[in-house]
Amino acid sequence: MDPSDPASEHDPERLGFDCSGFVRHAYAQATGSDPLDGVASAQYYTHRAAARFTAAQGLAPLLPGDLLVWGTSRDLHHIALYLGAGKMAEARQSGTKLMVSEVTEARLSNGYYGAVRVDTGPVTGHVFQTWGAGVWTKDRPSAAAARVYAFPGPTTVRVECQKHAEPVTSDGYTNDAWSYLPDYQAWMTNIYVRGAAWLENVPTCR
Repeated sequence: MDPSDPASEHDPERLGFDCSGFVRHAYAQATGSDPLDGVASAQYYTHRAAARFTAAQGLAPLLPGDLLVWGTSRDLHHIALYLGAGKMAEARQSGTKLMVSEVTEARLSNGYYGAVRVDTGPVTGHVFQTWGAGVWTKDRPSAAAARVYAFPGPTTVRVECQKHAEPVTSDGYTNDAWSYLPDYQAWMTNIYVRGAAWLENVPTCR
């Protein structure tokens, strides 16, 4: 039950999809695998991203199958499946049926964050698992930097490069290595990336 949504009061009694569950099911049916588990934010920040599009780009560059999201970088709360021709499929609100909706200017101006194109093929790049819960990524490699997004739990991430920067001590570890996560456009201390203190085979950021 979502306490911010009165319409969700009876969710524990319903059988159906929320927005991310619908997207996950659609991709599972289409691919025969399960490439998009997790909530809306995890699906948008997927390590399987082939391309990303900002809100300012609108619908022009999108293709059927792209995922549209609403919210902020810290809190992406709704996701839908683009169908093309200005339409999307979504599980919009608790208690309603799955629907095909027009992606109107009103919807785009009401918290639309951007879109992602998913590559369901082999994952490329340097892929690692994080550990811990509520671990924030930062907009630069510093504990005092602005927060971008917090991982709710262990997450698969792509690491583009790493660098020595501000030392961080947490959970009994001290490390000055930070990894750049291109899917989040953010940094994360290597303390919370499973692997060596300096990740093997990952280049130094230039």
